[in-house]
Amino acid sequence: MKNTTAIITGATGNIGSVIAEMASKEFSTLILCGFKNRQKLQKLKKKLESNCTIKIFSSDISVFYSLKGNFGKIFTPQTKINALIHTASVRSDDVLPLAETDTKHWENTLKTNLFGTYYLMKILLPYLRKSDWARVVLLSSSVAKTGLKNGSAYAASKAGVSNLAKTLSLEEGKNGILFNTILPGPVEIDDSHFDKKYNEFRKKYYAKILNQIPLSRLATTHDVAKLTLFLASQKNSYITGQEINISGGLI
Repeated sequence: MKNTTAIITGATGNIGSVIAEMASKEFSTLILCGFKNRQKLQKLKKKLESNCTIKIFSSDISVFYSLKGNFGKIFTPQTKINALIHTASVRSDDVLPLAETDTKHWENTLKTNLFGTYYLMKILLPYLRKSDWARVVLLSSSVAKTGLKNGSAYAASKAGVSNLAKTLSLEEGKNGILFNTILPGPVEIDDSHFDKKYNEFRKKYYAKILNQIPLSRLATTHDVAKLTLFLASQKNSYITGQEINISGGLI
């Protein structure tokens, strides 16, 4: 799409990088946001810049003024944003019942996942409102509805993200901005970077839940990316305020 700009957070993650690759064929400009791994961002930029214009920056989304400053280095008063695809988040990798959790760890999870989403909306809404059409897709999780044993902070933060999208769909509908949340069930990803404790938790959880999935497989990153790109495009003209499960039939 000519003269269209999309922002993707968590662009170097398993799901975010696949979305970025697909989005580079749909939008004329991509702004890719990651955290810490600048080298990985640059590698992704080099891979995709033959498809469209790529801009990158690293930022901690849980720090409002730093995030605002980083966007300010890229934006001009004329900047218009057509799509925000927000995939960046952290997990409750302490893997403990709520009664045993560390309060700082709980707060940090909420700070990144929920407050970080709020900060993004606060900063980017003026640029989304300038566009003839705009779409926002937030990546939540199926645990926003079901809860997550030994993962209370993550589940609570993702439920907050889902509700934030519903609220914004009511507030911004008059401005033509559509907000939706995708709730993936278990997704098959590269888990080699997780620590041993979290990997053991993840494998046990996935083995148990796989038996409940009617399609008898985990979602792929491409399954999630294809749905995301539809909701973030003009092809989606009337879906807003929705929590959309992508879980192979798992309720």
